[in-house]
Amino acid sequence: MVALIGPGYPWGSYPNGHQFSTPWIGYESFWHILRTPFISALAGSMEPIFPYLAVSFMGSIFGIIISQPKEKIKKNFSRNTFLIGGGMFLAGLVGVVIILINILSATYPPGVDSFTDIAAQFYQYISFHRHWAPDNATYMIGGQVVPIPPFSWLAQFLLLNGFSLMALMLLFRLLEFRGRSKVFSDKTKFIRRFGTVAFSNYNNQFIYFLMFCITSSLFYFTPYVRLPWWATFVTIGLTFLVFHFLLKGWEKLKYTGSLEWFIRTASYNIVPARKDAHDESVKWWQKGQIDPERTFYNPDWIDLNPTDVDKTRKEDSKFSLKLALIGLCSILFIVLNIISLFVSLRARKLEGKNKHNTAGLAISITGIVLLTAFIIVTLVIKTGALGLF
Repeated sequence: MVALIGPGYPWGSYPNGHQFSTPWIGYESFWHILRTPFISALAGSMEPIFPYLAVSFMGSIFGIIISQPKEKIKKNFSRNTFLIGGGMFLAGLVGVVIILINILSATYPPGVDSFTDIAAQFYQYISFHRHWAPDNATYMIGGQVVPIPPFSWLAQFLLLNGFSLMALMLLFRLLEFRGRSKVFSDKTKFIRRFGTVAFSNYNNQFIYFLMFCITSSLFYFTPYVRLPWWATFVTIGLTFLVFHFLLKGWEKLKYTGSLEWFIRTASYNIVPARKDAHDESVKWWQKGQIDPERTFYNPDWIDLNPTDVDKTRKEDSKFSLKLALIGLCSILFIVLNIISLFVSLRARKLEGKNKHNTAGLAISITGIVLLTAFIIVTLVIKTGALGLF
């Protein structure tokens, strides 16, 4: 269906050279601009609804699990799910490495470097799902045909979402299973507000392109011109600011008109089992509204760890040690040592100094020092100077 717009969506272009997926304000017709957010959700380059609808279903599964009575939620839930995410991540990582090797091994015209000109640029689009589809082979990089193997999109999907699953379960273990959910949530309201109507925010990403048009026009008097880093950060900052005030104002209307409101309204007015969920005095359009007070400001916090924890078991201390070891030994996740440092310090405060949190603290500091040294070296020494490529 989307292919009817033009060959190669989202890679194809209008006669003026602008991509179908990003029509320019003031250049393309109003209809072309209006349809873009809806078509992007279906076949856009970053996270099209298929297969990313499956990720939404994963979130629903987690919601069902943690909505059970506390005693029915197994404590190894986060660990087992973390391992599943780890398996997805490793499978995706192997796939991505094979794909990049395949791209590096291909033959290109003289003067084209397979690493810097092709593979490195291709990997920069790791977060763009459709970039990893074979139909992107002729659109990817400056007219060069990039041999993207079949099912490359699956490796990309597993890599990113396996990592996301691990990160989510790590948060579960750090917060809900340690009785820290409310403390953490109170400090992260700016970020959490985006999740209240996440589907709508996902679909409203076009706001960034609107800000891009404004900043490029203001700074360089040309819309959509390539920006230097400082102007890019200004654009990103303005985008977040617009989203913030939009969401703050929208919550006054209880998010009426959002995609979430449409789904909830249809559910409460059509599904027989949910029709009686509200009092008769509630109007049909009010049934789908989201109460920000109950869902955002003062929700029913779920702490899966009881308040009367037996401190002699030293669970936080043992957890800090495991986290520190994973960070240091995995190399890929050495940044975890920053988290394990704080967990170790808090464990020493609550459970007293012991061999577990002492080892966790030492390993965390070691990992942070190595990470800092690596960052400094990469900033000072250019890749080419190492003679690796």
